[in-house]
Amino acid sequence: MSTVCLDTQIIYWGLVGRAPSAKQHHLVDHAQALFRQLDAEGHRVLVPTIVVGELLVPLPEAERAFFLEEISKAWMLVGYNVQAALWFARIRGDKMTEKRLRTLQKEAHATRKELVADVMILATALAHHADILYSHDAKLRHLATDWLETKDFLPPSTR
Repeated sequence: MSTVCLDTQIIYWGLVGRAPSAKQHHLVDHAQALFRQLDAEGHRVLVPTIVVGELLVPLPEAERAFFLEEISKAWMLVGYNVQAALWFARIRGDKMTEKRLRTLQKEAHATRKELVADVMILATALAHHADILYSHDAKLRHLATDWLETKDFLPPSTR
């Protein structure tokens, strides 16, 4: 059994069941398949509270309490704490990671806010001893290089 951390879009597609378009409904199917696989294999699943906040934004206010209740039944919601802050400083202080951040801003047009949130998600995963971070966000996966194993939830044939 390992500890896995889930990023925003995978949870949104799998739990809310809405894909960006009808043509992309396979994202919902694959996210739900990942959830079943993680459950069947007995993995400990972490969801950073930063991710929870991102998930709540598009939901109508009336649905938020129910969503929080459901997600906290299924998985462990973990906060950005002092240990995460120490990881954040370590990651941001790393010269190779700083180079990756600059490259992502320039070449992938990632905003500073977006990248700070990604570093906070990564730091939270590390602080809570995640073994794997599942994300569909190529920028986050690239940023996590050398820090934590990352995986896209889609099989290679569907990417």
